[in-house]
This record gives sequence, C-alpha cells and structure tokens, in this order.
Amino acid sequence: RAVYGVRFENVDISVDNQKTNSAIASINQNALLPSVNLTYSLTEKTNIRGSYFASVNRPEFRELAPFSFFVFEKNAEIRGNPSLEIATLNNFDARYEWYPKGGELISLGGFYKHIDNPIELSLDVTQPFTTFTYQNEQSATIYGVELELKKKLDFLGGAGFFQDMAVYGNLSLIKSSLQFKEGSQAKEDRPLQGQSPYLINARLQYENPDNGWSWNISLNTIGRRIAFVGVDPDYGDTRQDIYEAPRTVIDMQVGKTFKNNINIKLTVGDLLHNDFIYYQDGDQDGKYTDPAQPGSGDRLMYISKIGYTTTLSLSYSF
Repeated sequence: RAVYGVRFENVDISVDNQKTNSAIASINQNALLPSVNLTYSLTEKTNIRGSYFASVNRPEFRELAPFSFFVFEKNAEIRGNPSLEIATLNNFDARYEWYPKGGELISLGGFYKHIDNPIELSLDVTQPFTTFTYQNEQSATIYGVELELKKKLDFLGGAGFFQDMAVYGNLSLIKSSLQFKEGSQAKEDRPLQGQSPYLINARLQYENPDNGWSWNISLNTIGRRIAFVGVDPDYGDTRQDIYEAPRTVIDMQVGKTFKNNINIKLTVGDLLHNDFIYYQDGDQDGKYTDPAQPGSGDRLMYISKIGYTTTLSLSYSF
C-alpha cells in the first residue's frame, strides 16, 4: 500500500517598524514538500513500513524581531534575530511491526533526519549581560532507533484483575550532530540544541467497563540536552553550553464511572517533582555534579523547584 502526495507552500513573512517606517526582516520563500508512506504486509500480523516526507521550520515573530524581553526566572533577556532563515527538513523512517493480537503491538524502527539551517536558542556572547538569541547553523543530522510495545497482561492470569490491564512502552535512542558555519566558535561534536540522547515513556493501565474503575500510572524520562547553546570553553569558559539535566516525571490517574454517564477522575501530576536543573558542564564529564561537592567543576545556572499538580474532574454524558 502506498500513500503519497506533494504540498506546495509560499510563505511571506515581514517584520516592520511602523514608527520609523523601516523594514526589519523579510522572508519570501517557496517550499515543495513531497511525502510517501509505503506499507508491505508480510503476513496478516506483520508489516514493514517505510516513509519519507519533507517539512519546514519557519522563524516566528518573536524569533525575528530584534527587541529584548526580560525572562525573570532566568535573570536574562531574549532577543530576536532578523537574519534568521527557514530550516528545511528531510525525514526518513523504516519500521517492522508485529501485531500478536487485537490491541497489541511490538515494533522496531529506525529514523534519519537531515536539517538545513537548523534554528537554535543560543547565548549571545557579545552582550555584557546574559542574553539569549536565535541563530542558524549550517546543517544537522539526527538518527536513531525506536522500540514500541503495547501488551495486554491477561497472560499473567485467567479471568480477573490482569484481564483488564495493559502495559505500553516506548524507547528511543538518538544521536545528533551538526555542521557549523565557517568561523563558528561552537564546541565540536556537540548535539543539536534541545535533542536528548534517549527518551523513555511507559504506562501501566487498568480499565474495567463492568465495575467502572480505571487507573493508570505513567513515566517519562529524558537524557540530558542542551538548553542554550554557548561556545567552546576555549573561547569563554563561563559562556559554554548550558545543559538541562535528566529528569523523570511520574503521573497517576484514578477514575470511576457511575451508571455509565457520570465519571469522576483524580489526576496527580509529577509525583516525584524533580527539580529542573540547568548547568554548565565545567569538568566535561557528561553529567551534573552538585558544585557543592568536592572536585565538581560544574556551574549551576538555574534551578526550578516545583511541586506536583492535582486535578479533580466530574463529567456527565447525555
């Protein structure tokens, strides 16, 4: 089976200063975006899929406009860049799928992306105070593998508790790299800003339509990623990349349905309420070490301490 097509887009973006009657930024560009999705059924329960599609990432007004706005929690300013260009992406994906039975899936896939003119949020090292801005690099590549699982737990027992339970999981291992513009002061072999080396999602779910009870608990965790691009430590030790440390989130929800039309749900989000930690990897060991510990060369830039969220909802279906 093949699903394919092409989309044509024309974008005309302009940022003007009406008080001075002057043009600030202008982008007028055509984009031809083809896509194709191929599926081959090996058996009734197995598929091989392959796909390609092109896409674009356009700068927004705030990213283009050259004015600064203060970000209180970062004690810094963010300034737009009127010279930004549109990023263009070519995306490839291949996947093997196995459906053991209804509602179950095991799949293994790989993906590859090439980006021209990737847009990154960066430290503006020319400013005396901490200022972030947006910039294009020459190109970037992203590739990796992904494992996905949807499995019922009825094999753990006969009629009863496990009949109504299922587990869902997703694991991605990702590698990204950049090609820098001539004269760039970026650190070599660094990943793309915002890209984690791994992502893990898991959920355990229970749902019984007879007694009306349902609950689920989910987990999400990411590897460390660059939050703000800096420069190679050789060009400024205190202006190097700022990383976001790994963080795990666990959410839980319990629900009850009465008379098939009244539903009440209690949701508790971020049970672990781990801190958001942003730091510079001063000792270049690939991990965060509390600067208060002996021998640590890391610099803590920002830390956000948050609590968990609780939501209680009641709905009635007519």
